[in-house]
Formats: sequence, structure tokens, C-alpha cells
Amino acid sequence: MRVLIALVLFAAVASAAPVPWKNCGTGSSPLKITTLDSDPWPPVEGQNVTITAAGSLSEQVTAGNYDATVSFDGIPILSKSGNICDLDPSKFPCPVPSGSFSKTLTIAVPNLNLQGSIGVKLTVTDQNNKQLICAQLTANIKSE
Repeated sequence: MRVLIALVLFAAVASAAPVPWKNCGTGSSPLKITTLDSDPWPPVEGQNVTITAAGSLSEQVTAGNYDATVSFDGIPILSKSGNICDLDPSKFPCPVPSGSFSKTLTIAVPNLNLQGSIGVKLTVTDQNNKQLICAQLTANIKSE
């Protein structure tokens, strides 16, 4: 579930719609995302976005790390790494139990008067440095 916060933070997303993303990892990852929906999609500056992710985790995760990179029109603008257990514990408690999950998060998309393509790549590993997920997505930002 903590792994989803990075997707949620970057997948700023006109009615609930599936978020198109690509698994850049192996098919044997313990984290399986079955649904990633957003309202609205694609992202719109100055609007709140509600993102819902659901899936399953086949193992308990007691620790791990994430790497997230964000680009705008192909130019890297953000790179962030950290411990997944240092993320907001009120939304993403650690350890993360195995089993099914569903998480919803609403975030504000700032109004920066930008239009273009946002690319995101997120990689997360568990306490044994085993990859939980590698996900990539691209979204075209629209102005209001």
C-alpha cells in the first residue's frame, strides 16, 4: 500500500477512468495492481484528483525503499528516493500485511499554467531488496 503513494502523488488524474500505466518489472512481483482509476483523467490543472488503487500483496512488507522519477516533456524535473516506512503512517501504515487492498487518495493539482506530458517511473523494493513493483505512466496535463 505504501508503494501506491508514489503512484498516487504523481498520477494526477474527466470522470473516473482507468489510469494507463505499464508494468516495467517482472511478472512475478508480489504486488499486483488490478485497478488504478482516477477522477478526473487526464489531469487538469487547478482541480482535485481522486485516485483509487486496488490489488493484492502476496507477502507482508516490513521495510523497503522506493525510487521515483518525474519528467516534463522528457526533461527530468524530480527524483525522489526513500524508505517506504517513512511515508505518512496515517495513510500508509508499516508493516503492510499481505492480502487484498483498496486505497483512495485525493490530491490537489496545482495551477501552474503548464501544458505538456508528465512521465513517471516508480520502483519499490521490499525488506529483502526484492522488487515489489516497477511502474511507468505518462499523462498529458490540460489547463482548465
